[in-house]
Amino acid sequence: MPAAWAEKTAEVDPLLRDRLAHALADEYDDTDKFDAEVWLRVSDQRLQRYIKDQTQRLELLKYVYRDAKLQRLDPDLVLAVIQTESAFDQFAVSSVGAQGLMQVMPF
Repeated sequence: MPAAWAEKTAEVDPLLRDRLAHALADEYDDTDKFDAEVWLRVSDQRLQRYIKDQTQRLELLKYVYRDAKLQRLDPDLVLAVIQTESAFDQFAVSSVGAQGLMQVMPF
């Protein structure tokens, strides 16, 4: 961890840090666990032809679901973009330099 970053994080008000932590925790507490589990199982079956390793597949699906919900996006929309842009190849690089699952430009 760079020293300058460590100094800045040490300056953060502890009360503010606690409130932020509680706000993030509340964001996850509202998640319907049953809905999440159903989505995970259905999506796992759909992705078997793209990602053979089940551990990698489930890890990706958990990240997609969590991050999509945090951004108030439909996780299926995020998966559709990933399928279209990279066919689930995390190392994909386009002819113009877009990289990764979502084909993000490095700049």
